[in-house]
Amino acid sequence: MLRLGKLFLNCGKETDNEEENNEPDMDYEQDYDYITASFMSDYNIDLEKSEMHWWTFFNLLNGLSNSELGSCCILNRIRNLRNYDTSQIKDLKEKNKIEKAKEAVALKKRPKVLTEEQQRNIEKFKQSIGMA
Repeated sequence: MLRLGKLFLNCGKETDNEEENNEPDMDYEQDYDYITASFMSDYNIDLEKSEMHWWTFFNLLNGLSNSELGSCCILNRIRNLRNYDTSQIKDLKEKNKIEKAKEAVALKKRPKVLTEEQQRNIEKFKQSIGMA
């Protein structure tokens, strides 16, 4: 059943486990404002007023503009900055500037312990997709 839940969350697509070991560059809660702004700018969709299936949301999220040469939505500019490798920058002033910007948008580490409410919500979700 765990496989089915994971399959649903991955929009029916099989994924390899390598992706799970990477450091996240986005968090749905911490990046909420960037996500909503990006949906508005790219798709003219107000997420506050819209209802959509998880798969639709996920696919639209993955399709947000992201181009190093052209326009790029705010969420993907932030994600690109979080992933930017500063080790190749020779100019110390430029390197410090980018590292400072990376710190400003870095994801906050979350505690591994779940609250009782979070645990109940997880259990309810698992039951709703037949995992419990």
